Amino acid sequence: MSKPVKDAIREVLKNKTKLFNLVEKLAGKKIRNELESVFNEHIEPVLKKMLNEYVALSWTDVEKNLYLSLKKSGLSDSQAKNLAHLTTLAMKTF
Repeated sequence: MSKPVKDAIREVLKNKTKLFNLVEKLAGKKIRNELESVFNEHIEPVLKKMLNEYVALSWTDVEKNLYLSLKKSGLSDSQAKNLAHLTTLAMKTF
């Protein structure tokens, strides 16, 4: 499972706008704006770290790590879970 997940992460890092557009289609403009506001500081570094540090990587790992980073950013538990889930869903389409 690791290769498709890592390939998707690489594509997301190359084309953030595509990810933002997919999240907007899934959840609306408000969630897209929320994602854009936290992406560079709290999502992108986590994705890069997972590419470098994980040998085996699953979508569950991605969602969990995004959630933890978003939670640390100050989002509420439900906001962090929702945004991590929607981001992971959108990434799966890459």
